[in-house]
Amino acid sequence: MPVDHFPSTHRTWLETQLGLGDPGLAAAREHVMARSHVALAAYVRGARVSALGEPDDIVHDFFAKNLGKSDYLSRWLDSGFPLRRWLMNGVSAHIRLLWRARALHAGRHAPLDQSSRGIESTTPAAEREFERAWIRATLGEACRRVEDQLVAEG
Repeated sequence: MPVDHFPSTHRTWLETQLGLGDPGLAAAREHVMARSHVALAAYVRGARVSALGEPDDIVHDFFAKNLGKSDYLSRWLDSGFPLRRWLMNGVSAHIRLLWRARALHAGRHAPLDQSSRGIESTTPAAEREFERAWIRATLGEACRRVEDQLVAEG
């Protein structure tokens, strides 16, 4: 049997999982969270929104509110966006919602305008941090796969 040196992409794998119903959806969610958590936390850290909480907490909240929706990953597939861009846009929108909720809770709306400008001004730095973390994770995974293959071949 020939070896497939070009295995399916993560997009293809995720699409297959989503077609399997609930067990596949659970596997897809776990995969997305495991692969993107560090990069998304780096993005949040780069956005300098510490007043909203710890980056890990913000990312976990984002996952809970969005990946918990049964159609979130299906909407990503329909969007045509790369997964990392879809998630980065989602976290950015989530941060804006957190600012809005904070402003409403405090009973004042002016800080929302200031905080939104702050997010926009730091977005390039946050995106760079996200991309670096994403690349590190992807490269690390590729190195582990090569090492596993070489060990398997003796």
